Amino acid sequence: DFDMYHTSVAEQEFSRRFQLLPAPLEEGGAHLPGQGEIHALASWFTLGFFNVSRPTAGGAKTSELSTHPDETCMHWQQTLFFLRDALPKLEDGGALQGSIDVRRAEGSPRDLSIRIALDGQGDEDSFVIVGADL
Repeated sequence: DFDMYHTSVAEQEFSRRFQLLPAPLEEGGAHLPGQGEIHALASWFTLGFFNVSRPTAGGAKTSELSTHPDETCMHWQQTLFFLRDALPKLEDGGALQGSIDVRRAEGSPRDLSIRIALDGQGDEDSFVIVGADL
């Protein structure tokens, strides 16, 4: 979580370990060839504007924007990190573990350079997330 009212630029660059659990398949879902293989990782964000409120019938409410896949589609979207090679389906109770390193891309304040390393997968995958051109 970042409190953008108080977060410094340096704090926006970070490295973290992560563990991802498989999303449960819907009951009765079709089992297709390759189903469960991991070809990409997805990311999204939620922005909460806690000091900005808008009037509603019941009083003031905070504003929130989310790019979560279950939320209404908007001009911002999820980011997909396509992996160089597909990973095998996770076994029951399995998890995908690794690390992520996020830095500002050199020469562009709107872009990010992201490195993802998955445990047991050898080389890390590198991505550059490009912000909108002004």
